[in-house]
Amino acid sequence: MLQLRTGSYLKLLFIVLLVSFLLSACKNLEDRTIPDDSVSISAEQSSNNFPIEQPDSVYHKPKKKPKYFDSGGYDRFVMRFIDSQEKDTPVPGAKVIFEKNGQKIRSITDSNGYVEIRSFPFTEEDDKLGRIKYTVQANGYDILEDKSPCFQREIGLSKTIKKQGTYRIVLSWGKRPLDIDSHLWFKDNHVYYHSKKGTRPNMFSDLDRDDIDSFGPETTTIRKVFRNENYLFAVHDYTNRKSNSSKRLSFSDARVVVYAYNSNRPIKKFYIPKNVSGTIWYVFYFNKNFEIKEINTFDYKVKGGDKFPYEYMLR
Repeated sequence: MLQLRTGSYLKLLFIVLLVSFLLSACKNLEDRTIPDDSVSISAEQSSNNFPIEQPDSVYHKPKKKPKYFDSGGYDRFVMRFIDSQEKDTPVPGAKVIFEKNGQKIRSITDSNGYVEIRSFPFTEEDDKLGRIKYTVQANGYDILEDKSPCFQREIGLSKTIKKQGTYRIVLSWGKRPLDIDSHLWFKDNHVYYHSKKGTRPNMFSDLDRDDIDSFGPETTTIRKVFRNENYLFAVHDYTNRKSNSSKRLSFSDARVVVYAYNSNRPIKKFYIPKNVSGTIWYVFYFNKNFEIKEINTFDYKVKGGDKFPYEYMLR
């Protein structure tokens, strides 16, 4: 009888120790499968003006520079922020918030301008369909509020404009086409890659940054406005410039962001429509009161050369 009780007690003790060991093993496994740099997620209320000033402790900080947009899925989300005017100049320490339906995830750029997030909670479909909103804030730069696609993208941030009468136009796009160009016309002056300061002297507008290998940004700055003049901005698919049937520009995910003096965020954003034929996208113009007027028209040639293409203002 005593042996039976002792045997049952030993069996019970063995079972308890076994269960305890299995629970401990599972916990250790969980700790190994969730990287140390994963980000906590909170379901906060969605808001267009949600606060971005948060303690640094709530932001994910990458420990090392990741490979530049290497292979991998959305379980390893990578994005980069750079200066929109200076070539290959990263913006470190920028605070970034990604948001979808009230669910937010916070990050901070490393010394090379990268955001790298493990276990990213949003899907590839969310990214491609523009369901992810993101807000970026960095010292000395305007706040950028935008939406996806943003996975494996390089985005330009605009330095805060301190000079009155100054406007900045920033173009960015996806991986293809490789080379997309910015064009600005005014007073029969043409600012583009071949004439970065314009085809006429002393016109106070420049192409600050030209990009020929995907993503952008390309940045055009109007440093002084000529009164009673129209300014027209367009985007040209240089890669497919010889085509008379290409729609590739419309699938580039190109976007144009306009900044102005005395504003801490963009004054206007334009997103390219999809599945449209054409290698040049006439985006918008400033009228003589410097009000922005959308054009959103496609064509296959840059008509008029360096002359102002007035016909696109009338469509």
